Amino acid sequence: MKRTLALGALSLLIGCGPGGPQSSPTPTAAPGSAASLQEELAVVEGPKLMEQHPDYAKLKDLELQMEKLETEKKEVANRGRQQAFKQGQGTFLRALEQAKAEMQAEQASISGEMDGLARALQGQMSAEMTEIKSKLDADLKGTIAKYRPPETAKLNDRGIQAVGEYGENLKLMAARNLTAHRLEKEKAIKAEIDAERNRLDQQIAAYEDEVSMKYQEEKLNLQLKMQNNPNEETEKVTRERLNVIDDEVSAAKAEKRKEIEGQMAAYHEKKQAEFEAEMKSYEARLRDEIAVKVGGRREQLINQSSTSVAPPPEIQAKISQAQATMQAAMESRRAELMAKMKAKESEARARMMAKQEEIKSRLARLEKDLQEQLSKRTDFLDKKSKARLAEIDKSMEKCRSDYKLIYERMRVDLEKMVGSVAKKKNIGCVISVMPTSANSVGEQNLKLQDLTDLSMVEVKQMGSH
Repeated sequence: MKRTLALGALSLLIGCGPGGPQSSPTPTAAPGSAASLQEELAVVEGPKLMEQHPDYAKLKDLELQMEKLETEKKEVANRGRQQAFKQGQGTFLRALEQAKAEMQAEQASISGEMDGLARALQGQMSAEMTEIKSKLDADLKGTIAKYRPPETAKLNDRGIQAVGEYGENLKLMAARNLTAHRLEKEKAIKAEIDAERNRLDQQIAAYEDEVSMKYQEEKLNLQLKMQNNPNEETEKVTRERLNVIDDEVSAAKAEKRKEIEGQMAAYHEKKQAEFEAEMKSYEARLRDEIAVKVGGRREQLINQSSTSVAPPPEIQAKISQAQATMQAAMESRRAELMAKMKAKESEARARMMAKQEEIKSRLARLEKDLQEQLSKRTDFLDKKSKARLAEIDKSMEKCRSDYKLIYERMRVDLEKMVGSVAKKKNIGCVISVMPTSANSVGEQNLKLQDLTDLSMVEVKQMGSH
């Protein structure tokens, strides 16, 4: 608070109207000329006279008291707002922890669901492959018996059946190993993706905290300004700036989230490509191992039978065709079951992403609500602080009242002192002015008489009385 103790602000005009000195000097110059003004007007330096008044020290003391009271009032209000801000921040952090717990629970639920689905599909696949194998084995035997000439030396039926069963057993084992390997790799990749997601979520949270803290002090100052200066123009300008800050914060957060989501999507695609490449490689290795083992088994049985020879080419072609049909049927059904598994995985992943977006949206709304509540609330204070603010307001009102009384008394006194000097000098009007440079008051005012020094004598004599 800066108060200017200038007589000009008090309209110290002596004799410039009714009630002034009633002298009637005889004009010696044309009316309106500079000489005429010098005879009719004089000036005094108001601040100097005010400072010489005996009560001037009281005014300064009251100013100091009011400044201290205003400073204390702002400090008390600020402490309350800071406490309210901390409480709002605590509420958001608790909501964030709850959201993380919900997300972890959702991930655990989906993981358990996928594990159970994988086990169920593995059992179903094993049962169906066994059934298909039995049916196609019977069809294969019928095909061999139909096209095998009686006179052709061949591998006995028992040997053929042994090779077929051995190969199908290897395929069943390979299917189980493939499913188990898929589950193991999916868990490992899921763990890596979850870890990356957590890391990026922490990065987002840290960035959002940084952006919010960047504007925290400015927003608090703007809110204080709006409350300490309750007028429509100030409130309008302040709210516009607050809206701009909120827009900047929201835009920065949205841009960062978009960047992080892009990184997460790229990471997910990379891991998915690695998974598919690994599964193709592993499946190819299993097929190669089966082919090597079945070929070795067939060769072993052929070598064990001295009467066995390879069937004629036309018979072998029929047998190969029947075997290919059996293999195609098994692969088709396996592909159907795997497609079903992937569809369930996609559905579960979509549910998890929807849950994640719902939690993000909820946290964003909570943050916005907390900011709005903080900007609108005024009751931040405890009873003790409220009582102190009431005491401060009461003291401020007392200081203003005392200040006004003393100020008015000083103004009246100075008018009397200056009026007395003006009457002695036969001056009709005295104007209170404030110097703006090193030049004297008279030089700044058309060489008018300066009654400051003479008036100061009167004021000092008043103080001595």
